[in-house]
Amino acid sequence: MTDAEEPQKPWGARGLDALVLAFATWTLLTHLVVWLEGPLDLLILCSITAMAVALALAIWGTPPSWTRSPGLEAPSPIALGTVFRVTIVLGAFAASVAGALSGSIEVWWAIASATLTLAAFAPSQTVQQFSKPAQPPAQIAWLSGFALLFAGVVLIAHRPDADDAYYINLVVSAVGQPTQALLSGDTLHGYANVPPSLPVFQLMTWELFQAGVSRVTGFPPLWVAHIIAPALVALCVPLAWARLATRLVPQHWLWVTGLTLLALLCFGDGTKGYSDFGVLRLQQGKSILLLVALPLSAAYGIEFAQRPSARTWVKLAAVQIASVGLSASGLWLAPIVAGIGLVATLPLNTGHALQSIRWVLVGLSASAYPLLLGGALRTATLQAVESAIRPLGGANWSGAELMAHAAEAVLGHGLYGQWLLFATLALTASSNPLLRRFAAVSALVFAALFFNPWTAPWVAHHLTGSETFFRVFWILPLPLFWAAFLCEPLAWSSTKTAPGRAVARTGIVLVSALALWFLPSPPTLSAENGVRLDRPGPKLPPEAWRLAKQIGALSQPDSFVLAPLPIARWIPLIEGAPRPLMVRELYLDRLASRLGTAELDRRRALTHLVGGAIRPPSGPALLERAIREDPLDVVCLREPAASWPALRAVLSKSSLVPTEQTAEYEIWARPRSSPD
Repeated sequence: MTDAEEPQKPWGARGLDALVLAFATWTLLTHLVVWLEGPLDLLILCSITAMAVALALAIWGTPPSWTRSPGLEAPSPIALGTVFRVTIVLGAFAASVAGALSGSIEVWWAIASATLTLAAFAPSQTVQQFSKPAQPPAQIAWLSGFALLFAGVVLIAHRPDADDAYYINLVVSAVGQPTQALLSGDTLHGYANVPPSLPVFQLMTWELFQAGVSRVTGFPPLWVAHIIAPALVALCVPLAWARLATRLVPQHWLWVTGLTLLALLCFGDGTKGYSDFGVLRLQQGKSILLLVALPLSAAYGIEFAQRPSARTWVKLAAVQIASVGLSASGLWLAPIVAGIGLVATLPLNTGHALQSIRWVLVGLSASAYPLLLGGALRTATLQAVESAIRPLGGANWSGAELMAHAAEAVLGHGLYGQWLLFATLALTASSNPLLRRFAAVSALVFAALFFNPWTAPWVAHHLTGSETFFRVFWILPLPLFWAAFLCEPLAWSSTKTAPGRAVARTGIVLVSALALWFLPSPPTLSAENGVRLDRPGPKLPPEAWRLAKQIGALSQPDSFVLAPLPIARWIPLIEGAPRPLMVRELYLDRLASRLGTAELDRRRALTHLVGGAIRPPSGPALLERAIREDPLDVVCLREPAASWPALRAVLSKSSLVPTEQTAEYEIWARPRSSPD
């Protein structure tokens, strides 16, 4: 196949490829600088040098060229018989109904596994599809509109997430200390030379990229992290899903892309699903992994299988390296998803079996970096988990309990989750051979290796962690499967004529409208889902953020302050922030080796005391000693602690004075000495 015959890519594909390559390079440089204990300024200098070298190579270099034998473009796919396809669809329906009626994810898994086993025997000589998707100007305009709409929604949709206490603090602290070694201390509580709670956290590069942008441009770190970066990433989300859609359903990719985005913006059933976890947390690297890197990993895997070359191999390797920089979950998710795209696309007919195996191995070699890193850090990470002060939640769960918890977290309790699972299974009977194979391989890998009562405990312990086992669902591009299932009538022979297409499209619109009416519970962007629609700004609770900034203004940098958790978690996001005694309980455990468990217990007690969660008889004396001995620059009380006379007596006798009082909080601060 010549270059002219290569399948057409959606609008914006080259720019997206360039961004992936650039961030992969940044990730490699960041890992090197962190290993050398270098600062942010050194990382920026290395990146500028790398950009200059890349530009020179692009202008004067000649990329290597190697492609596979054209003989691999093999015979046409074998169509599935009607009875076979109906049987698979009925099996998918039975699995969804039985799972819903029984309330057991194991029942769904058993019937789904039987259906997938049947689908695995579907005859298929090859699944190559080189037809070019039509991209007239109107479709390009639609895709551009999707991107702008998605970016606009991300800018105005705000739902605070406590994880930002850690992630955004990495941005703020790196900018505030540009000559200090990166990721070398606990900048939440203000202690140097404290290793991350898990070794894999040293691989995160997205937060340091945001810090680099802030350092170079001069924009405040919080602006970059909560406004600029999420909006720019949101522009890439429709392009990433369109990239995968053009590979799987080239003739009606725009419809599939549009419905995929509709699902992301409207269906918010599970708190850890694609919508809630992705759209509403796009400032975090793990959400970018979910909505951009993973669909691109699948698309690049398909592209390499369709046309192996040095160029497609580099892109396949780059997206997996970039995934590692976005989240530690990229160490295993990106290779699996890329491998699914690769294996699902290569021909299986016996005449080309050896060539297919050869190219599968070449494609899998693109996963070397994440797999080698994961292997190198595996022992240290497992030791850190096992030696944690408090065991992770779900550490002793059975396979069935892990599966039930994951399904609830991702799919929620409504009908939408059942529809997603039904659509995934039903697509294994699709009339589109590549879509059929991709859905079947994805679902088989998911159900046989990961979401399985016997394998789930091992996966949770050795790969995902019990509390994040739900991320095995990210192997499946569920919103796209839902959209592709709705668009399946567009591939029927009866819709090849203009009237037939009009009827099919009308039906898709009506079904989508009914889905919007009946399925979401709650809708992604609703107040019921904890979302505040407001002008672009920090994705933080306004009143809590105002009080956190007030505490920062009343205290000296690096001084100790005490505040309830709803306020304390946002204090580290302030530039030149003071040191809260506790930001979040799980982050405090990191200091056990430095401070000792007794000190950690004291800090927990004080934080819960001023938060009104506890009222021990020793509370007033504990607070009095902390004000005097730590010493504390600011104390913030929350009702009912603010109304406890014993605590108020301690504060009145101390050197602190009241500075602000609201209906729920009261702030006492040490008077600042006036300048001479």
